[in-house]
Amino acid sequence: NPTWGFIPRGYIGQYETGQIYDFGKQMWRPLEEANLSHESVDDPWHLVSENFHLVTTANLKLSTDVLKRLEAVYLQVFRKYDLFFKGTQGAMKIFGMGPTTQKLLVHFYKDRDQFMQFSEPPVEWAAGFYDGGRHASFFYADGPQSVDYTTLQHELVHQILGENSPGGGPSWLAEGAAVYLEDAFFDEDQRLSIGSISDHRWGVSYLRNLRAGGDEHSFKEML
Repeated sequence: NPTWGFIPRGYIGQYETGQIYDFGKQMWRPLEEANLSHESVDDPWHLVSENFHLVTTANLKLSTDVLKRLEAVYLQVFRKYDLFFKGTQGAMKIFGMGPTTQKLLVHFYKDRDQFMQFSEPPVEWAAGFYDGGRHASFFYADGPQSVDYTTLQHELVHQILGENSPGGGPSWLAEGAAVYLEDAFFDEDQRLSIGSISDHRWGVSYLRNLRAGGDEHSFKEML
């Protein structure tokens, strides 16, 4: 459901009255009450989709939007880099026919204070990160209905590559893939789109510097 995420079809009517089924508590309760209850890291929401397990202390609406974005990025990664995943039947995953694997774990906090206190970021200025040792990524909400999707999508690409690739590639390639997809956006048909070069801030910056006679590495030098 676009608003409530993955729920049984028969629950829609009850949800529209403001009552939601708290699967963790196994009980119906008012949405506002449930949101307040799950703001604590001791009692977060556990939202599960086809490929993700989202542990979140943000409100249910924002968390559902995040989960939708996670799935869209996942699909784009396998579409764009299907040959890279050929050893893990990546192309099959695009059509939901690949081998069943463990869902990717994502922690999403209601604010930066929680994120800093509980996620153990590698640097103080981190806006989000993927931790291969813990097999999880960590992000936070900028506000009740706001998310830094650029950072989320960048780090999520690292997580997908790290958890699914048969051996990993060179750092420049992994970083390039993450930067390439970090600016992806939902188009008017609600499909996650890569867009054109004008939609990529680093591409725009690179071209601007080149045209102004700035010092940039050539593609040949990079390779």
